[in-house]
Amino acid sequence: MMGDYGITEEDLVIEEAQGYPRAYTKICRDFDAFPYKNGPPFTFMPYILQQNESLRCREVDQMFPVIDPKARPTTKPKIFLSLLWKQLNHLGNAGFDPAVIRIDPYGNVVYFHADSASPLAWSFDHWFPCSRGGLTVPSNLRIVQWQARKNKKDKLEFLVPWWDLQVGISVNQFLSIFAASSSDFRYR
Repeated sequence: MMGDYGITEEDLVIEEAQGYPRAYTKICRDFDAFPYKNGPPFTFMPYILQQNESLRCREVDQMFPVIDPKARPTTKPKIFLSLLWKQLNHLGNAGFDPAVIRIDPYGNVVYFHADSASPLAWSFDHWFPCSRGGLTVPSNLRIVQWQARKNKKDKLEFLVPWWDLQVGISVNQFLSIFAASSSDFRYR
């Protein structure tokens, strides 16, 4: 597996500045175990990992093992909040304040002041999980919709199907709510 990507033993060491190993980025750029990476199929198609895909996923999971399942962030991620919030995309010129409404990396709309039970609520996520040795540094942190973070847990991002990460309100759904002619619908 390591030879397929040109990964050496040094690439598996976690870099202090980045917060994750170099090998992780090499694999993320070119991992093709799951179909439909760019969107859903046009009809319902139940999907089960094929044997070779399952074997490849297991190999990658073993390459970056869970070291400490109860690991906690080394520092408080809130100190990086403004930097991370500015890194998120916004809705462009759709008429919404880009300072408070943004889009997470998975396409979910998030609201800065959202209530914790809201579908627009967000949370901090470690791109390379703490339980696998990831550090709490800005390059390893992201703001994502809270349910996406809950579904990802300590898994590697490319081993989680995209449909488990696109669980909040999408941009199209969000814009449709405000384009609705019924004002009652907008204020629900």
